[in-house]
Amino acid sequence: FTNPIDVVKIRLQLQGEGVRGRTLTLAGTAKHLYANEGASGFYRGFAASVCRELLYSGLRMGLYEPVKTTLGAADAKQSSLGVKVVAGAI
Repeated sequence: FTNPIDVVKIRLQLQGEGVRGRTLTLAGTAKHLYANEGASGFYRGFAASVCRELLYSGLRMGLYEPVKTTLGAADAKQSSLGVKVVAGAI
């Protein structure tokens, strides 16, 4: 769901980069994108976005418990909030 929003956001950010002309609003950019590229234009980069998210989330979730154990949490239910926060931040 977020990829179409990201595509429009990036198009808005790139407006005016090296090009002179009128700037569009959020709705105007979405309308322009749909008119020129169709509905599939909103999903450009979707495969790369999914791969990035799978890798990132997989690593974070997969490494949380080992990092927490390394930081000294002997029991998952008895570990302190500080250890959990640090393990989640790493």
